Amino acid sequence: MSWGNRSVWLEFVFLAYPSKPEPRALAFLGASLVYTWVITGNVLIMVAIQTKACLHTPMHYFLGSLSGVEIGYTAAVVPHLPANALRAEKTITLLGCATQMGFFIRLGGADCLLLASVAMNAPRWHEKESEWKPAHIRAPLFA
Repeated sequence: MSWGNRSVWLEFVFLAYPSKPEPRALAFLGASLVYTWVITGNVLIMVAIQTKACLHTPMHYFLGSLSGVEIGYTAAVVPHLPANALRAEKTITLLGCATQMGFFIRLGGADCLLLASVAMNAPRWHEKESEWKPAHIRAPLFA
């Protein structure tokens, strides 16, 4: 008979959260406000692009897609932070951590691909809008 630890680890404990009630409430409020601002800002960007006819260009559709992806990867991570700030036992299961990490990595990769696509196609969109300008005289896209 062999002796040893045969337990299985099924959850992680967060040690960085404050244990006193005042900092926990402040952490909850801060994380909730930032999350609300990020989601609201990205939804407003998407709504503005869909409702304004002058924003129906490929560049703005990519910007709307970037906002949608940012909503997704923000929603994959941030809601767990305020929830754990208020709970006494601050844990996440192994499956929950793997799922959260999988969504975050995939949506972050999609964000990188969309940004690369925007960067590759930006000069072409500017040429189609009004008149052709040489590359060194082009106005910045986000001015």
